[in-house]
Order: sequence, then structure tokens, then C-alpha cells
Amino acid sequence: MCWLVDLVIRNAKVVDAHFSGMVDIAIEGGDIGALLSPGTACTAAQELDAQGCIVMPGLIDAHVHLREPGLTHKETIATGTAAAVCGGVTTVLDMPNTAPPVSSPQILKEKGKLVAGQAWADVGFYALLGPGMVHQLAALVEVGCVGFKLFLGPTTGSLPAPDWGELYEAFQILADLGVPVVVHAEDRAWVECGQAQVSNRGVFDYQSFLIQRPKLGEVSATQQICLLAGATGAPIHIAHVTSAEAVEVIGRAKSYGWSVTAETSPMYLFLSDEDYAAVGTAMKVLPPVRGRTDQAALWAALRNGIIDMIATDHAPHTPADKDQDLANAAAGAPGVETLLPLLLDAGRQGRCTLADITRWCAYEPARRFGFPNKGRIQPGGRADLVIIDTNEVWTIDQSQLHSKSCVTPFHGRRGVGKARYAILAGNIVMADGDLVGRPRGNWVKPTQGGRASHAR
Repeated sequence: MCWLVDLVIRNAKVVDAHFSGMVDIAIEGGDIGALLSPGTACTAAQELDAQGCIVMPGLIDAHVHLREPGLTHKETIATGTAAAVCGGVTTVLDMPNTAPPVSSPQILKEKGKLVAGQAWADVGFYALLGPGMVHQLAALVEVGCVGFKLFLGPTTGSLPAPDWGELYEAFQILADLGVPVVVHAEDRAWVECGQAQVSNRGVFDYQSFLIQRPKLGEVSATQQICLLAGATGAPIHIAHVTSAEAVEVIGRAKSYGWSVTAETSPMYLFLSDEDYAAVGTAMKVLPPVRGRTDQAALWAALRNGIIDMIATDHAPHTPADKDQDLANAAAGAPGVETLLPLLLDAGRQGRCTLADITRWCAYEPARRFGFPNKGRIQPGGRADLVIIDTNEVWTIDQSQLHSKSCVTPFHGRRGVGKARYAILAGNIVMADGDLVGRPRGNWVKPTQGGRASHAR
């Protein structure tokens, strides 16, 4: 019997990666105290009736750019995490290419101080893996980074990668520490080759963009980094996979038992190169959105476990940054607020199940990045939850998004299924699209020994 708790969610039809059923959820001290038979006597300071809805673990977006510090005209911790919880995302992992980039323990500590009182969701931070940083890796892990970001190709911030010899040394250290390296896998040399080819075309259309950022560059970088992981035992995570060929490389690496995981993005799952004529530069991202064959391969790779998770690469820019010709428009788009509704609608169309969504967007990110108390609905776990109306009809209106960046390639898209409530550590922080109360997010750090190896 349950006596006195902070919050009880009645009539909760729970779906997570490993359990589904109708329960009452008793929450105390920010954690799930018990999963009770519906109607169990329980006194609570607050009750919420989830009748007719689905309750899932709060989503974890393992790839966002909150732009703070230094780039707050594009986004802030406050606005980015507000967008997150309004989309049912209760934890975000923030990339290091801010100003300054997160390249030292002190910079990481200073960035962490920005969370309290501003963040609506929990926030974890990556550190940069750049030249000359080998001696700082252990100290950054000690401070609490969730992993290291390696930019093999040119992207926002122009942060070069170490040479291969230095990377080999760094990967050996990170293999011992058990901390994943998240890789932007585009080979700089192939990108430069593509740029040279494009300069001779005389026109810059979407085909030019695809030539400029060729598949070969993604495949080459993915293969090289997987080989390095195999040679050292370091855990790696391939970000924003776009191509069928890269999927093949990742599948082979996993078959060898290497500690390799991967993510793709809604951009690549719901758009193709054929959409550019209608969508325009709002869909310019790096690596680029490719063809329908690649899109089909990504969905198949999610279903068979070659790609482990979906993350948005939420990368906001100002409307002025995006409202330029294709060659000069900034690359990146917001995504954290539209992730869940897009996937719920895909589920309604039969492309995935609710359990798939919780696996890709909660359970697997929690496992890889060291949060064993998140990503599941189970006694003792953190009470980060999203309550979903699977029948709510929506139209994405970029003017209503909570991010500073209102330029989404999904503007005007219609679908069914949306978050009604977001709960962070037992506190309702979003109800029916509106923020509730005050920002309660914390700087979250991985649990030592809590990371999954993903070796097969």
C-alpha cells in the first residue's frame, strides 16, 4: 500500500522499451517510488489523471546545440530547454562548439554554472576533442563531461580534429576511461575535393551541395574512425548518419564486437533531396539530407539495431542566417521540440512502435551516455516522464516554437500525436504546450561505470 507521496499519476498506460501496462505511478523525492495496480489507495500532494493517454520515459536528446555561452543571439539554455520540454524531451546533451569551445576543465565548470535557474530540462555537456587536448581528457571526465565531440569535417565553429597519431593516443586513454567519442564523420579532404568540383560548376543548387559534402566523405570518415575504435577499444558514437553506405560500415564494425553506436536525425528520416524545391534552405544541414534510398536504409537500420538512437542535432540559427542563398545560408535547424510529434505520427503510419520510440530516444541514450536512472519507467528510476495524447492533431507552426530559431523545415507539416505533460524529477514543467512553474533542470553528469559497452 502507498501512504504519502509527492505525485501520483493515475490510469497510466505505460510504454517503455521493456514494459507496457496500465498502472498508477507513485513519485516521491524526484524518483518513481512504485508502480501500483490502478486504484491502489495512495495519498499524494498532487494527482494527475492520465486516462486515455500514454506515459513514456522523458525523451533524451543526445545531440543539441544550446549555443550558450557566446552565441546567445541564436539560442540560450533557457530557450533551448523550454523547447525541449514542450516537445516531451526532459534531458539534452549539449555540444561543445560554443564560444569559447569546451576545451578545458575550467571552461566546462563555467558552462555548467549556467544551468541552475535557467534550464527547463536536465542538461549534460560534451567536451571538445581537439588538437593538444590529450593531457586534459581525464580531468574533463572528472569534472563530468558526458563524452567528447570530434569534428572530422568542417562545420559550425571551424574546430579542427587532431591528427591521426594524436587521435590514436587519445582513443587509448578514452578506452581506459570508458567515455564515448561522438564523431561528426565527414572526411575533410573529401569535402575540400567536393568544394573544388563545385567551384567549376558555375551554379550552386542542391546537387552542388551534395557534391560539396559527398557520401564518400561520410563513408571514409566513418570507416576510419571505426577502425580506430577497433584498434584501441575506445567507445565511439557516430553522429547524424545519413547514408546507406555508412550504415553498412557501422553494421560491419558492430559485427566485429567493437564498441560502436550511432544516431540519425529526423531531418534524414522525414526529408529527402526531393524536398528542397519546396522547403528551401530551412533544410540545409551538415551532413546534407540525401536521397530516398538512404532514408529507407536509415529506417531499416533503426529497426535492426545498427543505428541505436535518434537525436535531433538541434542547431538553431537566426532567420537572417537561414534566409540566404543555398551557398551562404547557415547549416543547421532546430529540432528538439518537433522530435516526438514527428515520431508519434510515424508510429501512427506504421513505421515504428511506441516501444521503438522509447528505445531510440530514451533507453539507448541513457545507456550509452551513463544515466542508468533515466530512460526507463521503473521503481527507483528518475521520474522524468512524458504524457502523450496519441490522438491529438497538430500542425507545426514555426511561430509557435519556443526556440529562438523559428526556421524549421517541418513548418506546415501535419500529423497526429503530441506531448500533453512533461514531468522532470516528479515536477510538472509543461502542460498543454505551456511552461509550468520555474526552471528545474540540473547539470547532469554520467554515473561512473554506468555506460553500456555496446560490444557484440
